Amino acid sequence: MHEMSIMASILDIVTKTAQGEKAAKVTRIELAIGTRAGVVTDALTFAFEAMSPSTIAAGAELMVIEIPLCYRCPSCGTETTETLDLCLECDRFYEVVRGRELQITSIEIE
Repeated sequence: MHEMSIMASILDIVTKTAQGEKAAKVTRIELAIGTRAGVVTDALTFAFEAMSPSTIAAGAELMVIEIPLCYRCPSCGTETTETLDLCLECDRFYEVVRGRELQITSIEIE
């Protein structure tokens, strides 16, 4: 379960950020996770619940926003969320532009 190591890295970033701001506590962490990021949200949530009690984020709310896949044609700029190989407008291969991210989008502190 690589979600444990991912959460360890997230909590490390959150801890360093909170300490840099001289915060006493982290109250909320918001993550954006793409549907193709290779992360199981339930496993990541479990890892957070298991690992956060011994950190500055103890008791914090974990909010996960799922980002759907989005494709863009590099030629004409057409975007779609449908799983297609070729652009319906100009017959070029689509590129993935969203849906692979794993980002901390906000940290609320006190």
